[in-house]
Amino acid sequence: MHAIETALILVFCANAFSAENPEPRASRYIPQILVEAQVASMVDKPTKEIDVQLEIRHVYVGPTSLKGRHFSVTTTESGLGTGTLYPVPKDGEVGLWVLYENKDGVLLTDVTDYLYPGLVLPCRLGLSPRYEQVKILAERIAEVQAAPVAERWPKAQRYVHDSVHEVAAWAVYFANEIGGPDVLKVIHGLASDGSLSILVQVSVDDVLFKMDPAWGQSKDRFAMFERWVTRDYSGDPYVSRVFNRLDVASQHGGLSQGLLLALVERALTAKKLPGAVLQNLVWLVGTVSERSKDAAASYDILVKFIKESMDHDMRLACAQALKDHVPLNAERMADLRSVLNDLKDQEVKDVVSSAIKNAESNRSQK
Repeated sequence: MHAIETALILVFCANAFSAENPEPRASRYIPQILVEAQVASMVDKPTKEIDVQLEIRHVYVGPTSLKGRHFSVTTTESGLGTGTLYPVPKDGEVGLWVLYENKDGVLLTDVTDYLYPGLVLPCRLGLSPRYEQVKILAERIAEVQAAPVAERWPKAQRYVHDSVHEVAAWAVYFANEIGGPDVLKVIHGLASDGSLSILVQVSVDDVLFKMDPAWGQSKDRFAMFERWVTRDYSGDPYVSRVFNRLDVASQHGGLSQGLLLALVERALTAKKLPGAVLQNLVWLVGTVSERSKDAAASYDILVKFIKESMDHDMRLACAQALKDHVPLNAERMADLRSVLNDLKDQEVKDVVSSAIKNAESNRSQK
């Protein structure tokens, strides 16, 4: 047996209906049941799995009869296995979870679920750096859920400017389900606010893309993207979402590859984003060349920063993206040999040299 540990669990039940709570779930962004739960026991199985039993201690939203009910999750020391929680919970761990009730009334949980795009649960104290903020979100959801249906959006609207990023992003997504011109006007009003967290701005872009057919190619949208890559968001805990959103927008969301590359070049020039995000954007430049029939623009950007960047890691990232993703014809190989002669950074030279050799080998095999 393992020592008993405590966990605060957010439980979102999709199908838990009863006489005490007959109303169907009206929104994918509002849980029907929200509870606090405690890990009651952890038992080793012969299969090397660990069965974790949790008991519901307090009901925030939903039938009070849920108090005292149990549900379980499976964990393993190795993390192997479908639907297993990893890492193994620690004594006293607190976490936020999604839970479902099947037709037999058994409470089940997924170990990876989304309250809204960008917020994955479980959120576990000590492992998830934004746990306290997500807990505040749980309280806000309970407040909105407690209101009559007609009053939920007015309550949620107050939170679109909430200082807790997760709360504001949730309110934006909730607006998408309400719909209507007045709601759309509120979300449009957020699009030009550069003071909002990247998480909230990404949510605004996602929701406007779904609600407003004109948003995808609008000047306001491209102004938002440009703001992301030229302003200093280095202190924003969600700054990495810049890369994810631009990638999604270029593949599915109306952002042309030409505009994407222009934005990435602006980002690499401005150097306002953290190094890790910039390196991810460099990788994106490389993958764009694989998606398109013309890799010239990607090649030009990568070579430019191999030659001009003062940052070793950036030069190396550009060289690696060039080697891994950009096809080299005879003209580009000749140009790279010239670049190679002027490079002083041996590590970067080695990668560029390898890119040329790979291209030569590929040509000789054809």
